[in-house]
Amino acid sequence: KLLLIFICALSVLPLSLCDSDEILNVFIVAHSHDDAGWLRTVDSYYEWEVQYIFETVITCLLENPDRKFIEVEMAFFTRWWNEIDESKKEQVRQLVHNGQLEFVNGGWVMNDEAVTNYVSVINQMTEGHLFILDNFGVAPRVAWHIDPFGASSVTPTLWAESGFEYFVINRIDYRLKDL
Repeated sequence: KLLLIFICALSVLPLSLCDSDEILNVFIVAHSHDDAGWLRTVDSYYEWEVQYIFETVITCLLENPDRKFIEVEMAFFTRWWNEIDESKKEQVRQLVHNGQLEFVNGGWVMNDEAVTNYVSVINQMTEGHLFILDNFGVAPRVAWHIDPFGASSVTPTLWAESGFEYFVINRIDYRLKDL
């Protein structure tokens, strides 16, 4: 699947760039994005998809120390974490310690920006960050907002005040994309 994404990404590059002697760095970031209730219930997502994603990711990371994965939302991760045995928890802690598994954003969910009150954002981020700190002794360094609805001018300020070092976004207004 990653190779297909890589090939698709290369197929849209300008020919002049592909023909040049310049080096093109392509970064493929394996990451989670598990909406906690979009088209189905939280339980349905978890039972039909998300728990298997965690199992597969952890297995693949353990098989190859060069692999990396970033986990974004804690709503499903905490449920999975509470269901696994202590042996697997220790393996996951080691993956975090090795830098193979990294928590970014780290909130309960990747919150909307369009209509969400900042108090709700702070509360859900605190919930997720406390889980990460209590279980892994680390704090997310990267704010990762690739799929929120809306764009709030408050969000970058909240993230800066929260101690994030970086802020990754994806959805921006179509008018800004044309600049």
